Amino acid sequence: MNFENNKEYILYGLVTGINSSDNLCNITVTFQDQTVGNLKIKSEHVEKIIVQKVYKFHFKAVENQTRMQLRIIDFKPILECLDNTLEVEGVYKSFYDYAPVSINDIKEKIRSVIMSIENDVIKTIVKDLYKANEGKFLIYPAAIRFHHNYIGGLAYHTSSMIDLADQFLKIYPGISKDLLYAGIILHDLSKVDEFTEAEATEYSLEGQLLGHLVMGAINIDRIACKHGLQNKEEVLLLKHLVISHHGQPIYGACKKPYTAEAVILWYLDSIDSKMRVLSETLDRTEIGNFTEGIGVLDRSKFYKHGLS
Repeated sequence: MNFENNKEYILYGLVTGINSSDNLCNITVTFQDQTVGNLKIKSEHVEKIIVQKVYKFHFKAVENQTRMQLRIIDFKPILECLDNTLEVEGVYKSFYDYAPVSINDIKEKIRSVIMSIENDVIKTIVKDLYKANEGKFLIYPAAIRFHHNYIGGLAYHTSSMIDLADQFLKIYPGISKDLLYAGIILHDLSKVDEFTEAEATEYSLEGQLLGHLVMGAINIDRIACKHGLQNKEEVLLLKHLVISHHGQPIYGACKKPYTAEAVILWYLDSIDSKMRVLSETLDRTEIGNFTEGIGVLDRSKFYKHGLS
């Protein structure tokens, strides 16, 4: 990439290295077009930059003797740029594995589902919690390993479960649509706090000590208290959905499912997490061969046939 003297630029870049010098540090950055640049930053600011993270850099090109220096004016992590979801989506796709979906499509689907909830108590809690976490929810992975462990995986997983639930509700009309949709949206929402970030993520301290099931129930209770709804039965049912959605204590559930909606939520979560991994693994497997052992399916190997 060619830069003009005394011109300012605003570009996203993945930091791949940091080298210290006297008063300036050298930041090696890969830009979206995959060209590599070296940005200069004052040494007192360098501790705010982490290798293998994406930032939005504002810098100025300055000719210094025979070399062009790119001097950083300002920078911010990509997670602070989520007001423009389409732009951020394009940036993430330049550097990381990304869910095969559009952020805006999923955003509209989930907002539409929330607006379709008729119960005022359920709608208030789901709407409040989702609105507070939407930015991170749309780009976080659903897991560190195993299923949907890529940028946008959390929203993709939730969206797929909504599609599956639509069919279950047609077949079993006695199921509460409001509770099931609410459970789907809320069941993994606290992963935005269980994980430290969207890319190259780890478990946060709260995530390690509590986990997203407990954190989710706490958040439901907090929002219920905020609106004076803490004694409503709907709140208890929502908390039960969240703490039981892993189905069995051996899989991390705090309680077994004891409502019809909780049972369906457990199975929908299990079906989508397992089938997504199986589908993605089969895509990488030649016809006539077996897959490698798949962790979420008891390390079983599956045969890829040629039938459609």
